[in-house]
Amino acid sequence: MKYSWLMLLEHEDSYRYIPQLGDEVMYLRQGHEEYLKGSRQLDDCPWNRIKGLKDVELCKIQGLDYTTFRGSGESCCKLTIEFIDDTSRGFGRTFMITLPELVNFPDFLVERTRFEASIDRNWTNRDKCKVWWRNELEEGGSWWEGRVSAVKPKSLDFPESPWEKYVIQYKNDGSDHPHSPWELHDTGNLWVPWKHPHIDLGIKDKLLSELDNLLELSHRNQDRYGVLKLNSVAEKSDFINRFPVQFSIEVIRIRLENNYYRTLEAIRHDATVMLANAQSYFSKSTDMTKKIRRLSDWIEQTFSSL
Repeated sequence: MKYSWLMLLEHEDSYRYIPQLGDEVMYLRQGHEEYLKGSRQLDDCPWNRIKGLKDVELCKIQGLDYTTFRGSGESCCKLTIEFIDDTSRGFGRTFMITLPELVNFPDFLVERTRFEASIDRNWTNRDKCKVWWRNELEEGGSWWEGRVSAVKPKSLDFPESPWEKYVIQYKNDGSDHPHSPWELHDTGNLWVPWKHPHIDLGIKDKLLSELDNLLELSHRNQDRYGVLKLNSVAEKSDFINRFPVQFSIEVIRIRLENNYYRTLEAIRHDATVMLANAQSYFSKSTDMTKKIRRLSDWIEQTFSSL
């Protein structure tokens, strides 16, 4: 079974945007337009409501809901996105996007620090680079090496947009391939100078300590918080088929260990989704309902103490 892109426990070797609540992102209207035309989706188009949007807009993920994509049944997310640049015509306004896994289409939402680092890299003609090509039908992919053969706006309608501005010619491939700078990696060290952003390490260590204590208590006091039971059922097929994502205390713990989370909001959001799934799944069990309520109180107290 292919593992859901929304259930990764650590960052991949290549970059792609997987939303977390609270993220600051750069939104590229040009890419969104191209995506909607190709996918025939009926997403909210902010440029129809807000005139004068810039080619690249600074935004924040203010809402994140998980669902299944119509037609495919694959997990996807519904994002509520707010324009947060006070110089933008859209400042303070929001729009929504339904985002499935983009296997063969570039990101038009890019985590802010990744975007800024890719622009600062200032790729020029003849620069060597690597691009990750993802497999369509299974996990993984492969790196392709090439050179920048041209730098030019893809469309004169978006002269300031870096969207697919770089034309790459691969080794053993005579054709040209347009790419955006956040898709390009140096052939030496892939992640210099950019590193994945993460929460404060002191807070991370405190949360891990609290989770370890919770798990130890659960083994000693007959799973008073329902943690062990939830960790177990989250891996069962009926639970997996019922919910688009299957978060558990164990998933959150491993993500913390791997510096997966960019904000505290993201951790708390995973915990909130976990509790909602558990409440639904165990709705007919009085015992588990009580335990989940205790777990909810524990989570609230833990985050309040940070």
